[in-house]
Amino acid sequence: EAVLPEGLDRPAAEGRIEELREMIQRMGGVNFEAAEELVTVEERLRGFRAQREDLERAEAGLSTVIKDIDEKTARLFMETFQAVNANFGLLFNRLFGARSAEESAAELVLLDPANPLESGVDIIARPPGKKPQTISLLSGGEKALTAVALLFAVFLVRPSPFAVLDELD
Repeated sequence: EAVLPEGLDRPAAEGRIEELREMIQRMGGVNFEAAEELVTVEERLRGFRAQREDLERAEAGLSTVIKDIDEKTARLFMETFQAVNANFGLLFNRLFGARSAEESAAELVLLDPANPLESGVDIIARPPGKKPQTISLLSGGEKALTAVALLFAVFLVRPSPFAVLDELD
């Protein structure tokens, strides 16, 4: 039997030895192919990193393209919006028989001018002898004439090869 150093508790030492044996047993056998597997896994990792870098470059490129498209779209929208708005006011006056802009007026108003591509559009109209109001507050005939003025204002800016109008109201 082995001689233990003084002060060492034999049952505690045997208990610790048993714990260590169980830990070794739970670890399982030695994998002699671990070094080769490590090389394979490192190669895959390099491939994944290269793919991630490619994706990050593609994302940056797409973000730039999207930003450019958004800027051009916003610019074109505002140009078209302003042209339609100018024509709308003129056609509205003409349809309502107004002789001047003081007599009647109509305009399109962006609800969120800072974000034109996401903004709603409100239609403000003032037929002769009335105060300015949204289109929903106009009478049926006034709504119809306002809608026709807006439709033709759009056609003046972006002509259509043909248009079929069935009923006005």
